[in-house]
Amino acid sequence: MGDMGDTFRQMKKDNQARRENQMAYNMEVLNKSDIDYDVHNKGIQINIKKVAFYPSTNKWVFGGKTYHGNAHSFLDWLKKKGMI
Repeated sequence: MGDMGDTFRQMKKDNQARRENQMAYNMEVLNKSDIDYDVHNKGIQINIKKVAFYPSTNKWVFGGKTYHGNAHSFLDWLKKKGMI
């Protein structure tokens, strides 16, 4: 195919690898924290209290608002809110 097609296929592979790396890192951090959490959507979504964390995209949602950060930022945010 053309150059654009090759470029977009490579971008898709790069993004997939980045999400997999983020997922592995964030799950390692959450598992080391000894906090109980529920796993939903085949591991795509992690719930702690009423907060949904998405480890592959470094985002979490609470009260209709989306926050950005890795698992360390997420855990710090939970501590500030008094949820853990």
